[in-house]
Amino acid sequence: MRSPVYRGAWAIAVCAIVAIMGAGSPASAQNPSYPQNPSYPQSPSYPQGAPPQDKKDKGAQPSDGERQAATKVTSAADFNAALQAAGEFVKKHPKSSLRPEVTRHLVAKAALNQDTAQQITMLESALGVMKDPADAEIINPSILDAYLKAQKFDDAFRVSAAILEKNPNDLVTLTLMAIVGIDQARAQNAKFVPQSLQWAPKAIELIETNKRPALLDDSQWAEYKTKLLAQLYQALGVYAMMTGDFATAKTKLDKSASINQYDPITYVYLAGVVQEEYAKLAQQVKSMLPGKTQDETLKKALEKMDQMIDLYARAIGLADGNPQYQKVRDELAGDLKSYYSYRHGNSVEGLQQLIDKYKRPQQ
Repeated sequence: MRSPVYRGAWAIAVCAIVAIMGAGSPASAQNPSYPQNPSYPQSPSYPQGAPPQDKKDKGAQPSDGERQAATKVTSAADFNAALQAAGEFVKKHPKSSLRPEVTRHLVAKAALNQDTAQQITMLESALGVMKDPADAEIINPSILDAYLKAQKFDDAFRVSAAILEKNPNDLVTLTLMAIVGIDQARAQNAKFVPQSLQWAPKAIELIETNKRPALLDDSQWAEYKTKLLAQLYQALGVYAMMTGDFATAKTKLDKSASINQYDPITYVYLAGVVQEEYAKLAQQVKSMLPGKTQDETLKKALEKMDQMIDLYARAIGLADGNPQYQKVRDELAGDLKSYYSYRHGNSVEGLQQLIDKYKRPQQ
Protein backbone atom coordinates (compact mmCIF):
# COMPACT_ATOMS: atom_id res chain seq x y z
CA MET A 1 0.00 0.00 0.00
CA ARG A 2 1.18 3.52 -0.66
CA SER A 3 0.48 5.55 2.43
CA PRO A 4 -0.49 9.19 2.65
CA VAL A 5 3.00 9.81 4.03
CA TYR A 6 4.43 9.58 0.54
CA ARG A 7 1.65 11.55 -1.10
CA GLY A 8 1.37 14.12 1.62
CA ALA A 9 5.04 14.87 2.13
CA TRP A 10 5.26 16.77 -1.13
CA ALA A 11 2.06 18.77 -0.81
CA ILE A 12 2.68 19.67 2.81
CA ALA A 13 6.26 20.73 2.27
CA VAL A 14 5.55 22.79 -0.81
CA CYS A 15 2.88 24.69 1.09
CA ALA A 16 4.87 25.01 4.29
CA ILE A 17 8.40 25.62 3.09
CA VAL A 18 9.36 29.16 2.14
CA ALA A 19 8.70 32.46 2.84
CA ILE A 20 13.09 30.11 3.16
CA MET A 21 13.46 33.16 4.96
CA GLY A 22 11.75 36.40 5.20
CA ALA A 23 8.39 36.42 6.64
CA GLY A 24 7.28 34.68 3.58
CA SER A 25 6.76 31.20 2.99
CA PRO A 26 10.88 28.24 0.83
CA ALA A 27 9.62 27.71 -1.37
CA SER A 28 6.37 28.92 -0.46
CA ALA A 29 3.37 28.45 -2.62
CA GLN A 30 2.37 31.97 -1.69
CA ASN A 31 5.79 33.39 -2.47
CA PRO A 32 7.73 30.86 -4.54
CA SER A 33 10.43 33.42 -5.13
CA TYR A 34 11.65 32.76 -1.62
CA PRO A 35 11.94 29.06 -0.96
CA GLN A 36 12.01 29.58 2.74
CA ASN A 37 11.01 27.36 5.53
CA PRO A 38 8.43 29.15 7.65
CA SER A 39 10.68 28.68 10.66
CA TYR A 40 13.13 31.05 9.08
CA PRO A 41 12.33 34.68 9.91
CA GLN A 42 14.56 36.15 7.24
CA SER A 43 15.22 35.25 3.62
CA PRO A 44 18.79 34.57 2.56
CA SER A 45 18.95 37.76 0.60
CA TYR A 46 21.33 40.62 1.04
CA PRO A 47 20.83 41.96 4.58
CA GLN A 48 18.08 44.57 4.56
CA GLY A 49 18.24 44.56 0.78
CA ALA A 50 21.45 46.57 0.89
CA PRO A 51 24.16 45.92 -1.68
CA PRO A 52 27.43 44.68 -0.23
CA GLN A 53 29.85 47.44 0.68
CA ASP A 54 32.82 45.48 1.90
CA LYS A 55 35.21 47.22 -0.49
CA LYS A 56 36.39 50.74 -0.03
CA ASP A 57 35.78 53.11 -2.89
CA LYS A 58 39.11 53.90 -4.48
CA GLY A 59 40.31 56.81 -6.53
CA ALA A 60 41.77 60.29 -6.33
CA GLN A 61 40.24 62.89 -4.06
CA PRO A 62 37.16 64.28 -5.84
CA SER A 63 37.22 67.82 -7.17
CA ASP A 64 34.67 70.45 -6.25
CA GLY A 65 33.00 69.85 -9.63
CA GLU A 66 32.65 66.13 -8.90
CA ARG A 67 31.18 66.82 -5.47
CA GLN A 68 28.68 69.27 -6.87
CA ALA A 69 27.63 66.84 -9.60
CA ALA A 70 27.26 64.03 -7.06
CA THR A 71 25.23 66.29 -4.77
CA LYS A 72 22.73 66.84 -7.57
CA VAL A 73 22.14 63.10 -7.54
CA THR A 74 21.85 62.69 -3.79
CA SER A 75 19.63 65.75 -3.37
CA ALA A 76 17.28 64.92 -6.27
CA ALA A 77 13.60 64.91 -5.36
CA ASP A 78 12.80 61.54 -6.93
CA PHE A 79 14.38 58.62 -8.76
CA ASN A 80 13.96 60.00 -12.26
CA ALA A 81 15.64 63.26 -11.31
CA ALA A 82 18.42 61.34 -9.58
CA LEU A 83 18.90 59.12 -12.64
CA GLN A 84 19.16 62.13 -14.94
CA ALA A 85 21.68 63.75 -12.62
CA ALA A 86 23.61 60.46 -12.47
CA GLY A 87 23.78 60.39 -16.26
CA GLU A 88 25.27 63.88 -16.27
CA PHE A 89 27.68 62.87 -13.54
CA VAL A 90 29.14 59.87 -15.40
CA LYS A 91 29.49 61.85 -18.64
CA LYS A 92 31.56 64.51 -16.93
CA HIS A 93 33.32 62.40 -14.30
CA PRO A 94 33.39 58.75 -15.43
CA LYS A 95 36.44 57.89 -13.29
CA SER A 96 35.36 59.73 -10.15
CA SER A 97 35.84 58.06 -6.79
CA LEU A 98 32.31 59.25 -5.97
CA ARG A 99 30.80 57.01 -8.64
CA PRO A 100 30.04 54.12 -6.24
CA GLU A 101 28.27 56.55 -3.92
CA VAL A 102 26.16 57.81 -6.81
CA THR A 103 25.28 54.25 -7.85
CA ARG A 104 24.33 53.24 -4.33
CA HIS A 105 22.12 56.30 -4.05
CA LEU A 106 20.19 55.23 -7.15
CA VAL A 107 19.70 51.78 -5.61
CA ALA A 108 18.48 53.35 -2.38
CA LYS A 109 16.06 55.61 -4.27
CA ALA A 110 14.64 52.63 -6.15
CA ALA A 111 14.25 50.67 -2.91
CA LEU A 112 11.88 53.35 -1.59
CA ASN A 113 9.33 52.31 -4.19
CA GLN A 114 7.14 49.53 -2.78
CA ASP A 115 5.92 48.43 -6.22
CA THR A 116 8.21 45.58 -7.30
CA ALA A 117 7.58 46.06 -11.02
CA GLN A 118 8.40 49.75 -10.80
CA GLN A 119 11.45 48.98 -8.70
CA ILE A 120 12.70 46.61 -11.38
CA THR A 121 12.19 49.26 -14.06
CA MET A 122 14.16 51.75 -11.99
CA LEU A 123 17.04 49.39 -11.33
CA GLU A 124 17.20 48.32 -14.98
CA SER A 125 17.28 52.02 -15.92
CA ALA A 126 20.12 52.51 -13.45
CA LEU A 127 22.06 49.72 -15.13
CA GLY A 128 21.47 51.46 -18.46
CA VAL A 129 23.09 54.63 -17.16
CA MET A 130 25.68 53.25 -14.78
CA LYS A 131 27.30 50.85 -17.23
CA ASP A 132 30.61 50.14 -15.55
CA PRO A 133 31.02 46.55 -14.24
CA ALA A 134 31.68 48.03 -10.80
CA ASP A 135 28.27 49.72 -10.97
CA ALA A 136 26.63 46.40 -11.78
CA GLU A 137 28.23 44.85 -8.69
CA ILE A 138 26.35 47.40 -6.59
CA ILE A 139 23.03 47.21 -8.46
CA ASN A 140 22.80 43.47 -9.13
CA PRO A 141 22.05 42.26 -5.59
CA SER A 142 19.05 44.57 -5.33
CA ILE A 143 17.73 43.79 -8.80
CA LEU A 144 18.15 40.08 -8.07
CA ASP A 145 16.01 40.49 -4.97
CA ALA A 146 13.38 42.33 -7.00
CA TYR A 147 13.37 39.72 -9.78
CA LEU A 148 12.76 37.00 -7.20
CA LYS A 149 9.88 38.90 -5.63
CA ALA A 150 8.37 39.28 -9.09
CA GLN A 151 8.99 35.57 -9.81
CA LYS A 152 11.09 36.51 -12.84
CA PHE A 153 13.31 33.49 -12.42
CA ASP A 154 15.05 33.59 -15.79
CA ASP A 155 16.22 37.12 -15.06
CA ALA A 156 17.13 36.19 -11.49
CA PHE A 157 19.38 33.34 -12.57
CA ARG A 158 20.92 35.47 -15.32
CA VAL A 159 21.87 38.13 -12.77
CA SER A 160 23.02 35.49 -10.29
CA ALA A 161 25.37 34.03 -12.86
CA ALA A 162 26.83 37.50 -13.46
CA ILE A 163 27.29 38.05 -9.72
CA LEU A 164 28.97 34.67 -9.24
CA GLU A 165 31.18 35.08 -12.31
CA LYS A 166 32.63 38.16 -10.65
CA ASN A 167 32.69 36.66 -7.15
CA PRO A 168 32.43 32.84 -7.16
CA ASN A 169 32.43 32.79 -3.36
CA ASP A 170 29.43 35.08 -2.91
CA LEU A 171 27.81 32.97 -0.21
CA VAL A 172 24.59 34.95 -0.03
CA THR A 173 23.87 34.51 -3.74
CA LEU A 174 25.00 30.88 -3.77
CA THR A 175 22.73 30.00 -0.87
CA LEU A 176 19.70 31.89 -2.04
CA MET A 177 19.77 30.70 -5.63
CA ALA A 178 20.62 27.09 -4.83
CA ILE A 179 17.48 26.88 -2.73
CA VAL A 180 15.39 28.81 -5.25
CA GLY A 181 16.44 26.52 -8.10
CA ILE A 182 15.50 23.33 -6.28
CA ASP A 183 12.29 24.93 -5.10
CA GLN A 184 11.45 25.61 -8.72
CA ALA A 185 12.12 21.96 -9.51
CA ARG A 186 9.48 21.08 -6.91
CA ALA A 187 7.15 23.33 -8.88
CA GLN A 188 7.84 21.28 -12.05
CA ASN A 189 10.39 23.75 -13.44
CA ALA A 190 13.71 21.92 -13.66
CA LYS A 191 15.44 24.56 -15.78
CA PHE A 192 17.63 25.80 -12.95
CA VAL A 193 18.57 22.47 -11.37
CA PRO A 194 22.08 22.32 -12.92
CA GLN A 195 23.03 25.66 -11.35
CA SER A 196 21.48 24.73 -8.00
CA LEU A 197 23.30 21.40 -7.84
CA GLN A 198 26.54 23.28 -8.52
CA TRP A 199 25.91 26.15 -6.13
CA ALA A 200 24.48 24.30 -3.12
CA PRO A 201 27.61 22.21 -2.39
CA LYS A 202 29.75 25.33 -2.84
CA ALA A 203 27.62 27.25 -0.34
CA ILE A 204 27.79 24.32 2.09
CA GLU A 205 31.57 24.21 1.77
CA LEU A 206 31.93 27.92 2.47
CA ILE A 207 29.71 27.74 5.54
CA GLU A 208 31.30 24.59 6.93
CA THR A 209 34.80 26.01 6.49
CA ASN A 210 33.70 29.18 8.28
CA LYS A 211 34.18 31.51 5.30
CA ARG A 212 32.08 34.32 6.69
CA PRO A 213 31.30 37.16 4.27
CA ALA A 214 32.15 40.62 5.54
CA LEU A 215 28.59 41.86 5.01
CA LEU A 216 27.07 39.42 7.51
CA ASP A 217 26.94 40.37 11.18
CA ASP A 218 27.19 37.84 14.02
CA SER A 219 23.49 37.01 14.18
CA GLN A 220 23.19 36.65 10.41
CA TRP A 221 26.24 34.39 10.28
CA ALA A 222 24.72 32.27 13.04
CA GLU A 223 21.64 31.84 10.83
CA TYR A 224 23.80 30.67 7.93
CA LYS A 225 25.67 28.17 10.10
CA THR A 226 22.47 26.63 11.40
CA LYS A 227 19.14 27.20 9.69
CA LEU A 228 20.38 28.03 6.20
CA LEU A 229 23.01 25.30 6.17
CA ALA A 230 20.27 22.89 7.18
CA GLN A 231 18.06 24.31 4.44
CA LEU A 232 20.74 23.64 1.84
CA TYR A 233 21.06 20.00 2.92
CA GLN A 234 17.28 19.73 2.99
CA ALA A 235 17.04 21.07 -0.57
CA LEU A 236 19.60 18.53 -1.80
CA GLY A 237 17.70 15.80 0.01
CA VAL A 238 14.44 16.83 -1.59
CA TYR A 239 15.98 16.81 -5.05
CA ALA A 240 17.41 13.34 -4.41
CA MET A 241 13.89 12.18 -3.49
CA MET A 242 12.55 13.67 -6.71
CA THR A 243 15.07 11.67 -8.73
CA GLY A 244 14.39 8.45 -6.83
CA ASP A 245 17.74 8.39 -5.01
CA PHE A 246 16.30 7.73 -1.57
CA ALA A 247 19.60 6.64 -0.04
CA THR A 248 21.16 10.02 -0.82
CA ALA A 249 17.96 11.75 0.24
CA LYS A 250 18.12 10.12 3.66
CA THR A 251 21.78 11.07 4.11
CA LYS A 252 21.13 14.72 3.22
CA LEU A 253 17.95 14.98 5.28
CA ASP A 254 19.57 13.34 8.30
CA LYS A 255 22.36 15.89 8.03
CA SER A 256 19.81 18.70 7.82
CA ALA A 257 18.06 17.42 10.95
CA SER A 258 21.36 17.17 12.81
CA ILE A 259 22.05 20.84 12.12
CA ASN A 260 18.55 22.17 12.78
CA GLN A 261 16.56 19.71 14.87
CA TYR A 262 13.57 22.05 15.10
CA ASP A 263 12.43 22.15 11.46
CA PRO A 264 9.29 19.98 11.20
CA ILE A 265 9.43 19.92 7.40
CA THR A 266 12.67 17.95 7.43
CA TYR A 267 10.90 15.20 9.37
CA VAL A 268 8.01 15.21 6.91
CA TYR A 269 10.48 14.54 4.12
CA LEU A 270 12.28 11.89 6.16
CA ALA A 271 8.91 10.22 6.66
CA GLY A 272 8.58 10.20 2.88
CA VAL A 273 11.91 8.37 2.60
CA VAL A 274 10.87 5.83 5.22
CA GLN A 275 7.53 5.43 3.43
CA GLU A 276 9.38 4.39 0.29
CA GLU A 277 11.31 1.79 2.29
CA TYR A 278 8.07 0.58 3.90
CA ALA A 279 6.29 0.33 0.55
CA LYS A 280 9.03 -1.90 -0.88
CA LEU A 281 8.91 -4.22 2.13
CA ALA A 282 5.11 -4.35 2.07
CA GLN A 283 5.19 -5.33 -1.58
CA GLN A 284 7.67 -8.09 -0.81
CA VAL A 285 5.42 -9.43 1.93
CA LYS A 286 2.51 -9.66 -0.51
CA SER A 287 4.57 -11.65 -2.99
CA MET A 288 5.89 -14.17 -0.41
CA LEU A 289 4.49 -17.47 0.70
CA PRO A 290 3.62 -17.77 4.38
CA GLY A 291 6.59 -18.72 6.48
CA LYS A 292 9.62 -17.48 8.37
CA THR A 293 10.93 -15.24 5.59
CA GLN A 294 7.58 -13.53 5.17
CA ASP A 295 7.30 -13.05 8.94
CA GLU A 296 10.76 -11.47 9.12
CA THR A 297 10.01 -9.15 6.20
CA LEU A 298 6.67 -8.18 7.75
CA LYS A 299 8.46 -7.35 10.99
CA LYS A 300 10.86 -5.07 9.11
CA ALA A 301 7.93 -3.38 7.35
CA LEU A 302 6.18 -2.74 10.66
CA GLU A 303 9.40 -1.30 12.07
CA LYS A 304 9.39 1.15 9.19
CA MET A 305 5.79 2.05 10.03
CA ASP A 306 6.88 2.72 13.61
CA GLN A 307 9.61 5.01 12.29
CA MET A 308 7.01 6.85 10.23
CA ILE A 309 4.82 7.26 13.31
CA ASP A 310 7.73 8.70 15.24
CA LEU A 311 8.66 11.11 12.42
CA TYR A 312 5.05 12.26 12.07
CA ALA A 313 4.77 12.79 15.82
CA ARG A 314 8.01 14.77 15.80
CA ALA A 315 6.85 16.97 12.93
CA ILE A 316 3.50 17.67 14.59
CA GLY A 317 5.11 18.32 17.94
CA LEU A 318 7.58 20.80 16.45
CA ALA A 319 4.81 22.49 14.48
CA ASP A 320 2.76 23.07 17.61
CA GLY A 321 2.03 26.69 18.41
CA ASN A 322 3.30 28.06 15.10
CA PRO A 323 0.49 29.28 12.81
CA GLN A 324 2.75 28.97 9.76
CA TYR A 325 2.79 25.21 10.33
CA GLN A 326 -0.93 24.74 10.92
CA LYS A 327 -1.31 23.05 7.52
CA VAL A 328 1.41 20.59 8.51
CA ARG A 329 -0.49 19.65 11.65
CA ASP A 330 -3.83 19.39 9.85
CA GLU A 331 -2.45 17.21 7.04
CA LEU A 332 -0.51 14.85 9.28
CA ALA A 333 -2.83 14.44 12.26
CA GLY A 334 -5.31 12.06 10.65
CA ASP A 335 -2.65 9.82 9.12
CA LEU A 336 -0.66 9.70 12.35
CA LYS A 337 -3.76 8.70 14.31
CA SER A 338 -4.53 5.90 11.84
CA TYR A 339 -1.00 4.50 11.86
CA TYR A 340 -0.65 4.76 15.62
CA SER A 341 -4.03 3.12 16.22
CA TYR A 342 -3.13 0.26 13.87
CA ARG A 343 0.09 -0.40 15.76
CA HIS A 344 -1.48 -0.09 19.23
CA GLY A 345 -4.53 -2.33 19.11
CA ASN A 346 -6.95 0.27 17.73
CA SER A 347 -6.09 2.61 20.60
CA VAL A 348 -4.62 6.12 20.54
CA GLU A 349 -3.64 6.00 24.20
CA GLY A 350 -0.18 7.49 24.56
CA LEU A 351 -0.27 9.29 21.20
CA GLN A 352 -0.51 12.78 22.66
CA GLN A 353 2.33 12.02 25.05
CA LEU A 354 4.45 10.98 22.08
CA ILE A 355 3.68 14.26 20.29
CA ASP A 356 4.31 16.29 23.44
CA LYS A 357 7.72 14.68 23.79
CA TYR A 358 8.81 16.41 20.60
CA LYS A 359 7.42 19.87 21.24
CA ARG A 360 10.04 22.55 21.06
CA PRO A 361 11.19 23.76 24.49
CA GLN A 362 9.97 27.20 25.47
CA GLN A 363 12.51 29.88 24.56
